[in-house]
Amino acid sequence: MTDSPVTPEEQQTLEGTRAWMIAACVSFATALAILAPFFWLGTASGHDISFHISSWFDAASQWKEGILFPRWTEWANYGFGEPRFIFYPPLSWMLGAGLGNIFPWTWIPALFILVVQTFAGVSAFGLLRHTSGHFRFALFGTVAYAANPYALLVIYLRSDFAELFATAFFPLLFLTGLRLSGLLKETSPGRKAPHRKAFVQFALLFAAVWLSNAPAGVLASYSLALLFLWASVTQKRIQPALHGAGGLALGLGLAAFYIVPAAYEQRWVNISGALAGGLTPNENFLFAVTQDFEHDAFNRIASYIAIVLIACIFVAAASEWRRNSPKTQTDDSRKIFGAMIALGVVASAMMVRATNLLWMLLPKLRFVQFPWRLMMVLAVVFAFFVAVAARRAFCFR
Repeated sequence: MTDSPVTPEEQQTLEGTRAWMIAACVSFATALAILAPFFWLGTASGHDISFHISSWFDAASQWKEGILFPRWTEWANYGFGEPRFIFYPPLSWMLGAGLGNIFPWTWIPALFILVVQTFAGVSAFGLLRHTSGHFRFALFGTVAYAANPYALLVIYLRSDFAELFATAFFPLLFLTGLRLSGLLKETSPGRKAPHRKAFVQFALLFAAVWLSNAPAGVLASYSLALLFLWASVTQKRIQPALHGAGGLALGLGLAAFYIVPAAYEQRWVNISGALAGGLTPNENFLFAVTQDFEHDAFNRIASYIAIVLIACIFVAAASEWRRNSPKTQTDDSRKIFGAMIALGVVASAMMVRATNLLWMLLPKLRFVQFPWRLMMVLAVVFAFFVAVAARRAFCFR
């Protein structure tokens, strides 16, 4: 990717507080646009909306009783209750319950989406301002990520608020992963090893994903492992893999207060219920066909969205590769371009049935349930290439 000159004024805007304020305003406006149909059609009622809203109600009620970190939800299973808060990560239900204690409950689904997608856009801006090199092009990617097709699927058809929250952290997580792996240089000149701050930032973001949604945590773990492996292979050094392993271990340690009890107490529940009929990877690959018509109808929608994302990514990547020879690319841009392509190729491949054996053999991967959930990784790659395409459109006409 050719780097066109950046003016001093643009560089100052890129690095200053003003840039973040503009990105936040653009992200907020994008989130409002996403929510516009809510204002005259009402709140979208997706597959999981009752589960999340009941969790918010129950958590808010227990807070009023002085139980700050509830473990049992009272009203599930027709009043018999269940240990939901042990197994479901806390950040999403804490955010929903917190908003419910301030605003009317009828507002909370829309407010949750507004807050999360605004943050998702800002998160994407944090990644793209370092990888696209231009403020205005980073804003294109910011809008693309805040309103990416998979987010719209989650908002309007699935109502999986926890997964939506987890994906908001993904761009910043991948930014810190690129830094930790050495694919994106540290800002301090002459440093060969990452700052300690890079480890801490990476670990905090990785823990935040795990504390938002467990399937997103599993996919983030494998995606980042791939990123660190790619960095080690392409740089012919073991340090990126070691730095990545350290960062992943630290992040899991920060989230251990949730992960360890959830793992230990699986013996007390029927955890295999998570892989009941219709919930296995084999039944949810792209364009999979089962005996359930409604399941297949939704799966086709998810599959078409995945195909659109994949097509956009690889058309933009191929166009950029043909337009710019390796000699005209900076070292950083080549590394990041290659890493994004690797993530896109693997995420795309893992959504087809040919990879079923991997889904069965790799630890805990089958509990992701839906291979099309890898669109949360593709969405980051999609936003990156939207910024790349915008730069090409405006700089190379």
